[in-house]
Amino acid sequence: MIAAEIAARAPADGYTLLMATSTHTMTPNFYKLSYDMVRDFAPVTQMVPASFVLAVHPSLPVRSVKELVALAKQRPGALNYGSGGNGSPGNLIGEMFRLQAGINIVHVPYKALAQAVTELVSGQLQLMFVVSTAAVPQLQAGRIRGLAVASLKRSAVMPEIPTMDELGLPRFEASRWYGILAPAGTTPAVIAKLHNEIAKTLKFPDVAQRLTNLGLDPVGSSPQEFGEFVRAELAKWAHLVQTAGIRVE
Repeated sequence: MIAAEIAARAPADGYTLLMATSTHTMTPNFYKLSYDMVRDFAPVTQMVPASFVLAVHPSLPVRSVKELVALAKQRPGALNYGSGGNGSPGNLIGEMFRLQAGINIVHVPYKALAQAVTELVSGQLQLMFVVSTAAVPQLQAGRIRGLAVASLKRSAVMPEIPTMDELGLPRFEASRWYGILAPAGTTPAVIAKLHNEIAKTLKFPDVAQRLTNLGLDPVGSSPQEFGEFVRAELAKWAHLVQTAGIRVE
């Protein structure tokens, strides 16, 4: 939030930019901010989204989302999902899953995401939405089982794992995305220059391959597309937080 405050007040000359993430579209629901993500910034481009994987501990007797939902309905309130804290991306996505699937699962917030992943690997947690960059090593080692990805298309690094949308949860989409915003008032010429250079860099074969290996899918969207995406994300999370009654302490 501090970085966003600084960037929002910086000169609109293209030399101060904000590396925005999905969290920036969630925090307005929990904190009184001195900036507005739409009013105070000019979109440049979405760089990469990192998919979230619905993962379970291998000891849980399910191998599909359908089986997980059935088990949760048989044992309401018995299954726990972890996150990096109340109001964190993992919490919001977990609640989106709970509401859309019509199940009763219990949120267990941790002070740090790494701690929650450790608890999932050890079997203290039954399930969790794990960002792909953290999930891939654990999946490859067989320490967790991936049931679905929370994106509308399969991940290039985990193509064998289906999407939530494929499995009957329509339009279920959430990612930890990264994008570039400039201070509001930055000229269209400067925005275009920044976008072109960033998009070109993302297409370099070595850069694209490195990002893919990390579980990231290069995008390089246009400023208009990114602006529309940010507004949609703000609306989506605001609706979810209100519907689920999510609070931070």
